[in-house]
Order: sequence, then structure tokens, then C-alpha cells
Amino acid sequence: MDKICSHCHALKFRKEPLGMCCSNSKINLPPEWLLTYVSGTTTFSKLFLQNILKYNSSFQMASFGATNIVSNADFMVTFKVQGQIYHQVGLLLPLSDNDSKFFHGRRKE
Repeated sequence: MDKICSHCHALKFRKEPLGMCCSNSKINLPPEWLLTYVSGTTTFSKLFLQNILKYNSSFQMASFGATNIVSNADFMVTFKVQGQIYHQVGLLLPLSDNDSKFFHGRRKE
């Protein structure tokens, strides 16, 4: 790799097309402080890395909601959202000593 993008400073190969990394500065890169979460050099980042799977698991069952979902028949897309996006997250732990119940979506055979 002997070329450096003048916009995002990505390392590139000599014959690699321009704009493949940041689309000529049209894509905003995450802020530099976000790297401290995954660096493992601070007490906070070490704690974050130890618990990242727990954080991910706590949000995997979040339901998605939006104020305006746009449907366009010109191309195939899952959904396109305009406006505010909402995520509704349930409790991580049950309220009582009762066993949690889940629906798996499979018929008993």
C-alpha cells in the first residue's frame, strides 16, 4: 500500500480506484474518540470490551418503530424510513422470580 487518501487518510494500493474508501469525503468517518472504546488501553475500554457481548445481547430483541415508512415499488428494499426512528427495549431481567417465557416460532412435531 503506497497511496493515502487525501480525505480520510486510508492506505490504498497503487492501482486502487479513487473514492473507494470514503467516496471522496462524502462519507463521514466515526469520531476519533469512538476508537477509545475498542482500544483496550484505558480502564473504561477494557470494561467495554469485556462486556460488549452483554451490551449487544441486551439490544438484540429491541423492536423497531418509525413515524413514516416509505414504500417504493421501483426497486426491492426491505424498508426505507423517513423521520424519527424509535427502539423499544424490554427489561433485561424479569421483574419477579417467575420463569421467563419465549416464543420460538416452531410448531411441535
